[in-house]
Amino acid sequence: MKNDLTCAVVRDLLPSFAEGLTGAETNAAVEAHLSVCPDCAASLAAMRQTETAPAGAEREVDYLKALRRRGRRKVALGILCTAALLLCALGAKLFLIGEAAGKSGLSWSVLSDGKTDLQLRVFTAESAASYCRWRVEETDGVVTITARKVLSSPLYPSGDYRTTLDLSGVREVYLGGKLLWQNGVTIFPSTAALYDAKTPYVGNASALGRITAALVPGLPGGYTMALQTAEEPYEWTFVYDIPCTARAAVDLDRRMQEAAPLLFALVGNLGEISWTYPLEGGDDQSRTVTLSEVNDTLGEKTAAYNAANGADLAPRDSVRDYLDSAADLQRLVNLLQP
Repeated sequence: MKNDLTCAVVRDLLPSFAEGLTGAETNAAVEAHLSVCPDCAASLAAMRQTETAPAGAEREVDYLKALRRRGRRKVALGILCTAALLLCALGAKLFLIGEAAGKSGLSWSVLSDGKTDLQLRVFTAESAASYCRWRVEETDGVVTITARKVLSSPLYPSGDYRTTLDLSGVREVYLGGKLLWQNGVTIFPSTAALYDAKTPYVGNASALGRITAALVPGLPGGYTMALQTAEEPYEWTFVYDIPCTARAAVDLDRRMQEAAPLLFALVGNLGEISWTYPLEGGDDQSRTVTLSEVNDTLGEKTAAYNAANGADLAPRDSVRDYLDSAADLQRLVNLLQP
């Protein structure tokens, strides 16, 4: 076959020729041209080199994918490390650092002669909490006992604490911000709670609820409260709906009479306390005690306390005269003990 193909025609045929799509006669003509035309031969060689490029490109793609995988692993590792650090910080906060011991969650007992030393034992009132790093500091006659509250763990499994304080020159002792001893008077946790709950208004129902919750011993349950705040004397009434036996009625009357002085002391404008209840097989019963009636008994109660304890306390005019401090309220509680 005469080889009369021009370079332009051959270059048009080269893509098909390189892929084996041309016929035998065309192949022979193209090959004859390539044998005498270095330019077209070079074009074919370049074309065939381009065809082999995908293998290299595939390797490049695989390399980029590997880089991305390594990048994702590094990001995931960074996230895991950050989460681990946060968990460690949280664990340290909960189990090691904790928070300052506050007024709630602690109970205590005190043995003291009021003059030379004070033996203190502290208990935790929360099963999951412990206390650690106790510190005792004194400044100008005020002793402050502090601690850190943490979650219970093998490192700090208990919240109990014991110490003996020298009372020489000491006026007050505070535990976790709560006054527990003042000028020879040991303040019970229940008294401290009562002092914190005091309110000037009988109309503050939530404060009244806190007062009754802090009473030790508490009032018989099963009552609702009614408040008369329209005119003086302002009245606080406890309404019992369940019928009482004669014996239960006697106990209810006694416990209300015993609680009345503290209730009058802790509610600033309270004038009367009443309670009502139905008797089994009988009529409804109603009892009332007034502030003046309670105040009239203070002289007798003070004299009885002095005789029983070898004390020389002076009687005060009103139960409300015992609210200058938690220690004063504790003195009233002591006087009222049967």
